[in-house]
Amino acid sequence: MTGRRILIVDDHEVVRIGFRALLCSQDWVERCFGAASIENAVEAARRWKPHVAIVKDWVGDVSVNEIAPQIAQAWQPCRILAMETVRTSRHSPASDKMIAGWIGCDWDARTLLDTVNRATTGRLAPRGPGTPSIGPALSTRQLEVLRLMMTGATNREIAQQLSLSPHTIKAHTRGLLRTLGARNRTEAALRGKRLGIADPRIPSLA
Repeated sequence: MTGRRILIVDDHEVVRIGFRALLCSQDWVERCFGAASIENAVEAARRWKPHVAIVKDWVGDVSVNEIAPQIAQAWQPCRILAMETVRTSRHSPASDKMIAGWIGCDWDARTLLDTVNRATTGRLAPRGPGTPSIGPALSTRQLEVLRLMMTGATNREIAQQLSLSPHTIKAHTRGLLRTLGARNRTEAALRGKRLGIADPRIPSLA
């Protein structure tokens, strides 16, 4: 596989520098470019033809939903990953059909790199009309546990519904927390809600 080209679109220089340093340390990344505005992003996409563009959910006052079509017009094969920040939960822009998936600004490096790598090779879950995108890979069982967790069910109640032991549910919970980059059940439930994971149309990626 040839090296992958990645575009980072963020209006904060320190974020662009950080992402470039992290991504360029990977042997599967050929080059990494930064853009601080829509105009720069479109120019970079047209010139460098990136495999993936990581686009902050809001660049200034412009949402990723407005930026994604312009990048796609400049270089159609580019896959867009929306980067969630605090504002996403209020404005929920990361739902456009042109967006392949999303990443969280507070994810650990391993999860982030895995998601970007899968995006470069087209291994994110396919999205049909109205199907929300999903970032890190959750197994079918983890999705079941998370959906029940989002209803407020305890580990014991989840174990009863899935005919599993509480110990097994705890193990699945630890795994999905780690995969989602969540610190606790509450954070996992909130991220699940933003991703639309309660929707049974969301497939497993594992």
